[in-house]
Amino acid sequence: MTMTNEEAVELVAYLNRAGLVIAMEGQAAVWRDSLYDVTFADAQVAAREMVRAGAVRERFATPADLFRAVKRLRAGRIGGRVAPAPPMPLEPAAELLFGRAYLWALGSGATEEQADAVACKRVGVERQALAGPGRNPREIIEAAAAALVDERRECGGRQEAMDGE
Repeated sequence: MTMTNEEAVELVAYLNRAGLVIAMEGQAAVWRDSLYDVTFADAQVAAREMVRAGAVRERFATPADLFRAVKRLRAGRIGGRVAPAPPMPLEPAAELLFGRAYLWALGSGATEEQADAVACKRVGVERQALAGPGRNPREIIEAAAAALVDERRECGGRQEAMDGE
């Protein structure tokens, strides 16, 4: 969702109060148009980071400065992760769309599960829930321990049967 006029005015006012821009009439519209694919939430976080870091010195901030800060913010949220395979084979274009939607959702602050749901919805598929442990490490450890116990029981029963022959 792109920024509204009111949100752009609020953003420019924040940067003005921080001394990074000199607010002028119509400036917010330019910022909104320049940042057409940046959400207000991401712009706010990036603006705070710019102010904290003193991102621009000896000149005023521009929409390009904020756009680069948003790109860094989103890249940090993605953290080098890659999209999982879609739940079913897809055409190459749909598979590419799935991966892009997944990474976009991660960059927007979604969890991996939420990002997968967004990507599945975007390409019109549904991932079936698999039985077994979730991503919680405790669940994985408990499931592995239970599997080992079951395997020992099964192997022990075979050993007794072999001893009886």
